[in-house]
Amino acid sequence: MAGDLNTTKKSLDDIEQYPRRDCLEIKGVPVTPTENTNDVVKKVGELMEVEILEEDISTSHRLPAPRPNSNQRPAKPGVHVNTPTVSIIVKFARRDVRDRFYAGRKHLRDKSVRDIGLTRSDNKIYISESLSPGNRELFKAALSTRHDLKFKYIWTQNGKVFLRKNNDSQAVLISKSQDLLHLKQREDHDSQEVESANLTGTFKLFRRDYSHYYESAVVHDMQAINWEHCFSHCKDVNDYFDSFYASVESIIDKHAPLKKLSRKEIKFLSKPWITTGIKHSIAIKNKLYKQFLNTQNSFIHNK
Repeated sequence: MAGDLNTTKKSLDDIEQYPRRDCLEIKGVPVTPTENTNDVVKKVGELMEVEILEEDISTSHRLPAPRPNSNQRPAKPGVHVNTPTVSIIVKFARRDVRDRFYAGRKHLRDKSVRDIGLTRSDNKIYISESLSPGNRELFKAALSTRHDLKFKYIWTQNGKVFLRKNNDSQAVLISKSQDLLHLKQREDHDSQEVESANLTGTFKLFRRDYSHYYESAVVHDMQAINWEHCFSHCKDVNDYFDSFYASVESIIDKHAPLKKLSRKEIKFLSKPWITTGIKHSIAIKNKLYKQFLNTQNSFIHNK
């Protein structure tokens, strides 16, 4: 059963990432009053010596601004507050163009938005893959692990997260949150530099909640989709795919929503040798020990 759920989860994650395979995000470019995001993409391409034509771009736009934090205190009068620059997402018409653009990001290391003539700002320009919500959370967790373990490199390739300690080490594929915990344990065992007590407090972990997942219900909701209505506004193949993806994603989120793991769940994940049977045995022994403390009955203690 657990194996079936893991397989289903992997399939759902792949479905979420698949529509983003031709997309990239450009970060650090300030918004200008009369900007054309396609022109921004082409200018960044010139900076990387990657020629981008208008027909190479399927669509581009600014991502929605993040919601304001309701718990954040309002700024005092006269105090300037820096707000994060909203990223530009671009969908390329061809995969090879997208790959050349992504590979060219190494040329941006000593560049800034000043070099594309938009502003006098020295903001750095970053290019990243467009990740699904699950992979985005995994990448954030990997960033925290990279900092804790002093790894030099972190990157994504085709939606997959990789870590690398230094120039001489091998790349480590991070496909799930447990991989980060196992990596921490391995590094702790090898160098004794990371305290295992910190495993549960350094980053947030998420996984899909399958406690109310029923395949028949998912199939029923899939079959109930009115595809004619869904595609009624579509003008080209990209619109068709975006509408299809949005419909499927809403069903996935309904039946298997992302859930933040508790500290207790993370603690057990950090000890893969503790099986379900062992956890059950520990629970029984803890229960008997509590009964012994309450009653001081030696018969219970001897069980």
